[in-house]
Amino acid sequence: MTTYETINNKILVVKLKEVITVSEAMSFSTLINQIVSSKGFRYIIIDFQSVTIVSSAFLSALLSLKKILLDIGGEVVLTSLNNGVKRVLELAEIIELFRIFPTLEDGKDYFLKRV
Repeated sequence: MTTYETINNKILVVKLKEVITVSEAMSFSTLINQIVSSKGFRYIIIDFQSVTIVSSAFLSALLSLKKILLDIGGEVVLTSLNNGVKRVLELAEIIELFRIFPTLEDGKDYFLKRV
């Protein structure tokens, strides 16, 4: 199950579950877009700690989220990528588009210094 938490009402943390299917990627994209537009979050951390498999649809959702946040002066960072997920991002040639931190705490620290 994907869970969400907020930090100081400015940072949204999304903790993903093990497997992200196409339908889950679509739900994720819709929900995140609603949260960004209604709650005004500009800083989002996507935590991959539990993720073992990601669909190409989820990669597309990540790119869409990145563009939305860039347009409003925000940023998305990725944390806790295992070697398999990191390899998928490399093969898709999108890994260099994201700021990546080894742990969720590192991602939180990065944003807490900025907001």
